[in-house]
Formats: sequence, C-alpha cells, structure tokens
Amino acid sequence: MYELKTEYERGYVVEYLDSENDTVCQSWVLLPAENLWHEGIRGVLYLACMCYFFVGIAIGSDIFMSSIECLTSKQREVSRWDNEKQEVVKFRVRIWNETVANLTLMALGSSAPEILLATIENMLILIAGETEDVKDSLGVFTIIGSAAFNLLVITSVCIVSVPNNKSKRIEEFGVFLMTSTWSLLAYVWMLVVVQFISPGVIEPFEAWLTLAFMPIFVLMSYMQHVGWCPGLCRDNSVNDDQVRSLIC
Repeated sequence: MYELKTEYERGYVVEYLDSENDTVCQSWVLLPAENLWHEGIRGVLYLACMCYFFVGIAIGSDIFMSSIECLTSKQREVSRWDNEKQEVVKFRVRIWNETVANLTLMALGSSAPEILLATIENMLILIAGETEDVKDSLGVFTIIGSAAFNLLVITSVCIVSVPNNKSKRIEEFGVFLMTSTWSLLAYVWMLVVVQFISPGVIEPFEAWLTLAFMPIFVLMSYMQHVGWCPGLCRDNSVNDDQVRSLIC
C-alpha cells in the first residue's frame, strides 16, 4: 500500500494507492481538499451553487407545468338532448376532470423535485447495499415539508391575496374537505408507520399500502366532484361546458 500525502495550509490530504506507479484519481466534480478551505469561501460557493440549482429547478418545473396545462386544456365535443329546444345540442367539455388533473398531473409537476430527490436517495441506498434509518432520511422529510408548505402556506397566501372587497368562496367545497382530510390522514399514517408498526423501517406491505391510498383518494375526490357522494345533487340549470355539482 502506497501512501500519497499532500500538505495544505489548513491541513493535509492522504490518498492510498496499491503501488507507487498507480495513477492518482482525478475528478471534475470533487474539489481537492475542499473541506480545508476557508469557511467564508465555502459558504459563498455553497450559496451560489444552491441559487444556480434553484434557478434550474424553477426553469424545469415551469416547462413541466406548461406542458401539463397544455395537456389538461384539451377538449372534446359532446352531444346532448336539450328538452327546451327539443334538439340535440353540441358543446365542448374538457377531457381531463379538473379534480383529477389537480390531484395527479398538477401535484406531480409541482412536487417533481421532492419526488426525484427521494427516488435518487433510495436508489443510491439500494445500489450501495446500505441501510439507512428512515427517521434520518432526507427524502422523507423533504416530502413532508413540501406537503406541509402546500397545505398551510399556499392555502394562506391564496386567502390573503384576495382583496377584502371581494367574496372569498371555495367553488368545490366538498373536494376541498376531502383533500384536507386525506392530507391530515397522510401525516397520521406516516407517523404510525415510522414510529409504531415498524419503527425506523419501511416494510414492503406498508409501501404498497401507501401507494394504494393514492388511487383511492383520487377516486373518492372525483366522486365528490361529480356528485356521486351522498349530500350532493346536480344542478340541471347549469348548461356550461363543464358539469358542476352544488351542495344541497
């Protein structure tokens, strides 16, 4: 074993080679003795890199959301018999249901950075063959923080941003209640999984069950939106290009 030692002002770096003739490993990503640099220089570089990454994520998310808006704006022509006119009336409706689009495509677009971070972290753990305590997982708390920000901060901004002289009303109040209830249940379920069922470990059945909650949540919200749930009735006087439900 050959030892290659390089001296720096604030310390030294040691590299271990099989023999003296081996080539020293070089990288365009890792900076030599970066941990020995001055704290002020490291702080400025870290801040600049974070700003650069945030701008890149913002640009990518903006393009992704624009694509989703283009996809959800697609419409199709529907024919319906009009009892008043006694004729078939044609009108256009959106292919995507608003509630389903918001809970799937819009959520995927806005939470793509957190989802990718959690996915990459877990892939690295699986490739390295190491086990990590889920309570210290970066991906888990990134998703929890994002969900809390969406539920609390964004909702508050939407309420405060409306002028005081205008009415503030949730058009689909039943869907809002359904979404809020499921959001709170998600926190309770994560706490039960991490702390009680299998402390510090995510079992396969817990992961599959959590994944199954998503289509159930979307289906229940869709039923609430179209008026299939008890307590909702359909307003037949509405002849828009969308089917709306009103609370009885």
